[in-house]
Amino acid sequence: EKQKQYFYKIINLAKENNIPLLLVKTPSNVLEKDQKLYNTVKKMAKEEGVPFIDFNRRYDEIGLDIKDDFFDKSHLNYKGAEKFTSYFAGIIAKEYPNVKSKDTNNTTSMWENDIREYRKYIKSINKN
Repeated sequence: EKQKQYFYKIINLAKENNIPLLLVKTPSNVLEKDQKLYNTVKKMAKEEGVPFIDFNRRYDEIGLDIKDDFFDKSHLNYKGAEKFTSYFAGIIAKEYPNVKSKDTNNTTSMWENDIREYRKYIKSINKN
């Protein structure tokens, strides 16, 4: 009940402030009992007019393979994360074209450094 209360509080706060919401369930190799919860969230979101995307239902569209793209039972590895991020970014760009990145904290150079380090790390583990 407490989770439902906060679910509705978030939705109402967003509506009051004219903030569009998109609820997502990222890929996680879901169990049947968990899927029931996500189905309930989907139903509640629909009743409130809030879009909900369950990416566990889109493995083929994303190009995810359970054997190759998961680190463990519930988490994507770097290959899966890159596939999902690319797919999700495409949805955001198409459905929310007015969403733009703002570097209000002057962190661009930090992010650029992080991506260089990430690519270097990925290259090193692919050599092994």
